[in-house]
Amino acid sequence: MRSYKAALAAVVLALVAGAKTAQAATQTPWTKVTFIATGWVDKTFRFYTEAPVANPENCASTDGYVVPDSLPGNDHFLSTIIAAYSLNHEVALIINSCVNDRPQVIGVYVRKPQ
Repeated sequence: MRSYKAALAAVVLALVAGAKTAQAATQTPWTKVTFIATGWVDKTFRFYTEAPVANPENCASTDGYVVPDSLPGNDHFLSTIIAAYSLNHEVALIINSCVNDRPQVIGVYVRKPQ
């Protein structure tokens, strides 16, 4: 009985610990990109939108979104954000976790203004 309780406790602890890392991503409302800044020594970039920064993870800084150079497809994200900015199109962002104390973007949707 004791090993059963220990195993059950281990499973519960694993589920509780994994709940924070498995948190669902959040989608922002549609908005427009207003500013883009690229990294000085790597391919990380940060950008702002017209809408207030969505911060579901309570990141320390809310002065824009970050796409780190370590994220696969970083170049594609930058190209998409530049295209949306240049064409004045709207974006909806998928946010998941914090990077450099800012909300990390892991997905971008683009549409023509409505």
